[in-house]
Amino acid sequence: MTLFLKSRHKEASGVLLLGLVFLQVFSLLDAVFAAERRPVVNDGAYGVFIDYTDSSSDMSEMQGYSTIVIDAYDFTADGIAQLHDRGQKVFSYLSIGAIKRSDGYYSDFSDITLGSCRDEENTYWVDVTQERWVNFFLDSLASVLRDKKVDGFLLDHTNIYDELDRNDIYDALVELVDRLDQLGVPIYVNNGYEFVDQLISDGKAGMIDGISVENVFTRIRDRKSGRYGMQEPSLRRERQSYLQKCHSRGLAVYMLEYSKSRAMSKRIERYAKDNGFAFYTLSRTLREDS
Repeated sequence: MTLFLKSRHKEASGVLLLGLVFLQVFSLLDAVFAAERRPVVNDGAYGVFIDYTDSSSDMSEMQGYSTIVIDAYDFTADGIAQLHDRGQKVFSYLSIGAIKRSDGYYSDFSDITLGSCRDEENTYWVDVTQERWVNFFLDSLASVLRDKKVDGFLLDHTNIYDELDRNDIYDALVELVDRLDQLGVPIYVNNGYEFVDQLISDGKAGMIDGISVENVFTRIRDRKSGRYGMQEPSLRRERQSYLQKCHSRGLAVYMLEYSKSRAMSKRIERYAKDNGFAFYTLSRTLREDS
């Protein structure tokens, strides 16, 4: 009888101990998940808001960032002036090598498109060797942004050269960037790895002021649903090498990452600050993709 009671007592103690262990594990997991639900880390030096407008709610959300990227076509000159008045530097997104079906001028240039852009719905490479595109880009797109007094152009789709690998396209982009530079607005290239690499090789890196790279540490699994993941290690190392190369040539470096993980955003922050790069981790789905 005594042995039986001792056995039951040991069994009860074991169950109690196991229960405490599970409780601690679940508490730890809850703490981890709670941490991941906290906002991602951004230090306020740089922010990307290309799907925002100068509505009062959007203007409020952009408050507190020293340098921001917007699509200045969606802002009035007064709206940009308000951003300047509160001490913010304003870069505008500007596509140099592609057009979207939703662009108001799409039908004017659809006959000189060179195929669809990978991973971008309803977006098409435009033939940058065509003078009518060059003139429109400079006179009707870039000049309008210059007149709104933006502080920089963030050029997208120079990777038309990466994708099509044509020397005439590279030469046309170089000439176009050179003419764009005459507007007196600093120029930053988004992605466009091979184009910038070729500029460096040709001793022409001074034509631009900096670069922006997306997805060094992260990758977009599903843009519409906002599902993000970790970048492939080999591609991460390749892009880190590119960042270092550009930085060593005196180019400013900006990083844009996509993640809902606070831990990942802190890793990005550490890397960027250790190397003197600006960074922004976007944790939401862009409105145009939702």
